Amino acid sequence: MQRTFIQIVVATASLAACSAQEATKSRTDDSFEIPLPIVSPRAVAPVYVPLTAKEKAALAIRNTFYFRAAANRLLLASIDHAFDSPSEWPGGMKGLGMRFGDRMGNLATRQAIELGANTLLHTEPRYDVCDCSSAWGRTRHAWKRVLTTRTDAGGETVGIARLAGDFGTPWITRTWLPDRYNTTSDKLQSSLTRMAVRGAANMIREFWPDICARRTCPLGSANSKHAEGDTNPTTTSCRGL
Repeated sequence: MQRTFIQIVVATASLAACSAQEATKSRTDDSFEIPLPIVSPRAVAPVYVPLTAKEKAALAIRNTFYFRAAANRLLLASIDHAFDSPSEWPGGMKGLGMRFGDRMGNLATRQAIELGANTLLHTEPRYDVCDCSSAWGRTRHAWKRVLTTRTDAGGETVGIARLAGDFGTPWITRTWLPDRYNTTSDKLQSSLTRMAVRGAANMIREFWPDICARRTCPLGSANSKHAEGDTNPTTTSCRGL
């Protein structure tokens, strides 16, 4: 089991690296990506061109079905499988397939909910880095974006799409899990955990360009707007998973 788990993780990392090379061919107007697993990579500068409804749909599809997304779900499913979670599910490839399907189902459901709300409410699905320079200001912005978002018009509002995705997804996806996971308390716990993970991910999105600017990134280097003083940076070469 341990050997199989290691092989799956290595294969997932290789798949993610391949997807990173493919990502360089995508739209490169005012966005950058983060070459890290698990974390959704898309972020935009404070001055940006809002996405059209068609582009939001394309981004949701990419974040659900492209190699990076599949590799991340496979990695998480492999961890679930290694720890026999849920324990009611079988082992072997059948159990791994069930856990991978569960992870993909969660991702697809959340992306669908957020896409519908973002399109209807004209809000931004991507994280926007802070137009500030202090570490505290940027940290506050990263955690503030757990509850708020930018509008297509450039304003700021409550992040209804993200909150709907965080709280709505468990009520749908827990229906195919064992009964002990399909309780109100467990669904709420899952939603709050997701919000905490989003805040941590925002911190990575916010400070990753600076990390890239100070050292060699796994897939290249990046120019940080905070390090260089650029208020409208173009795409960095820090692209990947």
